Amino acid sequence: MDAVGREAQLRGFEFARAVTLVAEPFAMENGLLTPTMKIKRPQVKQYFAKAISDMYNEISISDPSLKPLLDDKPDGTEDSEEEVLPGRVFPHECKPELHMDYDGSTVKWGLTHHKDSAADCCQACLDHAKRAKEGEKKCNIWVYCPSEFGCHSPDVYQHKHQECWLKSAEKPKLNFKNRYPEWYRNSHPSAPTADTSKVPAHQMPIVSTLTRLFNETSEALGGSRANPAKRREIEDNSKRLGGLFAKLNSGDISKNASDKLLQLCQALDNGDFGTALQIQ
Repeated sequence: MDAVGREAQLRGFEFARAVTLVAEPFAMENGLLTPTMKIKRPQVKQYFAKAISDMYNEISISDPSLKPLLDDKPDGTEDSEEEVLPGRVFPHECKPELHMDYDGSTVKWGLTHHKDSAADCCQACLDHAKRAKEGEKKCNIWVYCPSEFGCHSPDVYQHKHQECWLKSAEKPKLNFKNRYPEWYRNSHPSAPTADTSKVPAHQMPIVSTLTRLFNETSEALGGSRANPAKRREIEDNSKRLGGLFAKLNSGDISKNASDKLLQLCQALDNGDFGTALQIQ
């Protein structure tokens, strides 16, 4: 594999450093595939946690020089953003900070805005600021998810690899750094995220349909341009949806309620609003 990688002129982080063969296939039955046969990355990471840990240990022992690239936060050391964040070199205007999130009005939603690297995400922010017309908000905050297993944030979304969020704030305010502080958890009950990793496969259509409707409703209320009242409505919807997802994830929901939610979501997906209104 190394010979093929060198021939293809792969960068260092693109080489496979360790491989583990498993006999068990990815399937819906073991919770590793979605009903549409897509890989559930967070669940795969948890399912094979020991195998992944063993591979990292093997690599760090065989080549100690790679250890800084394997540890998320090495004890007693500071992260090097350009080591941990793969991709091209950052534009000089960028100031990457790991494990950070700043508050601001969203000018580009990362759910549908993906970039190949953190540097590309920052460049998108710079480009947005240059193209903004007079009176429009200019991007001055960018948030990127570099992990192929997804990233955490205190909202209803399960943030995916390569999401690039662009924000604007006159005076950027730090939301959190490193671990979530207790006061932040208390003010965001769903932090670090509305976990759906243990939602049974047959109930996942509830999650996907309600998330889609939440996104559409939020945009209709103004999204990043919503006035304070509409923004509170969006936040309230987010909290309620996060609460429902938490119940689904913990199994704290009756079969009758689950069946009705499935019927409701199926009707909504089919555009059958008459049937949806009759479901109680």
